[in-house]
Amino acid sequence: MILRATFLAASLAFGAVAPALAAVIAPDQPVNGVSQPDLSARWWQWMLTYPAATNPVLDTTGQNSHLGGDQTAVSHPGVFFLAGNFSGFESRTVTVASSESLFLPLINTVSFIPAFGNTEAEIRADAAATLGTVSGLFARLDGIDLPLPASASSLLDFRQQSALFSLTFPADNVYGVTPGSYDSVADGYWLALEALAPGHYTLEFGASATGTPDLGYPPFSLTQTYDITVVPEPATWQLLVAGLICGAVLSRPVRRGVDRAS
Repeated sequence: MILRATFLAASLAFGAVAPALAAVIAPDQPVNGVSQPDLSARWWQWMLTYPAATNPVLDTTGQNSHLGGDQTAVSHPGVFFLAGNFSGFESRTVTVASSESLFLPLINTVSFIPAFGNTEAEIRADAAATLGTVSGLFARLDGIDLPLPASASSLLDFRQQSALFSLTFPADNVYGVTPGSYDSVADGYWLALEALAPGHYTLEFGASATGTPDLGYPPFSLTQTYDITVVPEPATWQLLVAGLICGAVLSRPVRRGVDRAS
């Protein structure tokens, strides 16, 4: 009886704050008040913050995956960035909070002035040519394809093209570009997920792109796997502990005093 009462109180306390299982956010909807095209630009600004030695895209284990939290000057509060890879397959392990939405590239590219064109129109055309035709888009959670919102017929609806933005390349950047700021555009297919409930998950995603070989852009593809542990926020733990304590107190038998009156 004590165990049942304690478990019930803990479950009520935990359930009061635990997010629902992940749901895909429609591509035309903002994430924590930020549009997804803007988030795609912020993702690139975030990713290039880190030199090659610690860059999340080059991470082969997940040891740098924690950098996906809002730890840099590129603001993305309440959104955890996951990285893909440049091509091929990678598997990483990461821990995120139950309050954080996830934002990740299924397949993407960036183009910037003057390396790939001299105008916004030219670098947009370059980014599109880099991708070519995209196919095989997928996103699975624990082996099951993530259900899409009613407004989307397929993952091909999740293409995001950013506005022109400034991309700053630090020293020892992953592209080997001369450090400095460049006008850039991002293009690709992105997925935003609502926060996951506490627990363990396997997230797999990726796609293939034909590129435009006639223009020197070869085909490429990627598959990325994340072993994700979602942990409650401190406030959630506090409520859980309070529920356990409350349940233990409420389930204690009442001890009647001896009536000493005569």
